[in-house]
Amino acid sequence: MSRTIASTDEIFIHCSQLSKIMGDGKQSAGLTDNQEQELFTLQNKIRTKKQEFRMQELLAKKDWKPEYDLSEGAKNFTRELVRQMVFGYDSYFSAKETLKGVAVEGDSILLYNDVFGTAHKKHEGRIRNMWIDGECDIYAPEFDLIIDIKSSWSKETFPALPDEIDVSGYEWQGRGYMMLYNCSNFELAFCLVNTPWHLLKWESNTSIHYVDDIEKEFRVTSLFFQRDLSIEEKIKYKVNEVRRYAKWYESQLLSKFERNRFYGYKVA
Repeated sequence: MSRTIASTDEIFIHCSQLSKIMGDGKQSAGLTDNQEQELFTLQNKIRTKKQEFRMQELLAKKDWKPEYDLSEGAKNFTRELVRQMVFGYDSYFSAKETLKGVAVEGDSILLYNDVFGTAHKKHEGRIRNMWIDGECDIYAPEFDLIIDIKSSWSKETFPALPDEIDVSGYEWQGRGYMMLYNCSNFELAFCLVNTPWHLLKWESNTSIHYVDDIEKEFRVTSLFFQRDLSIEEKIKYKVNEVRRYAKWYESQLLSKFERNRFYGYKVA
């Protein structure tokens, strides 16, 4: 069979996808205080067969760990990655907000430079380490800084102050960039620029998309993060868990393939 993953080491998580795998897996609830006391008592006495069984049951509950330390969302994401590799397709996300972000990225960088007196340019070139890959928007090694530019959809969705920013997966994305580029600081910068006319054909209120009447200093909101090496260790761990789970899922697909082929030959 040619449609297989040559090696699970070929799975690298894009920085923009890190939030999909970083959730905690389902853990054991552990023992209650009463169960802890019950276990202590059982371990320090001569036990009947029934008590021995109960002690082993409590020990199993105390020591239980998931086979794969991934959330259900992370498992579903991993399955999708494997299916893409096996069946040879890519998934594309084309929401209007994303389309605007791509279309006006240059305008947002120019706005940022105008406000802060910088001369940053769009960074080109995807890089990779042993776990993740990505391509940041602005790489400023002279400031030990990565900047990720986000272009808000409209005046209504623009975060006017840093505490209004919905960090969601953006922090994980930034931590991935700091890890990749060996930078100590990450800036998440939301910019408000005009929406291209071709994206407004279904918008009833276009006034919230034209923003040149607002002073440029109002139209950039930034949030800063500092590098944390302990978090990067968690990223490495989670990527390795994804690869282990991907290997298991691939084995299930291969088993189905071989089973179907075997029965197909028998019928023939």
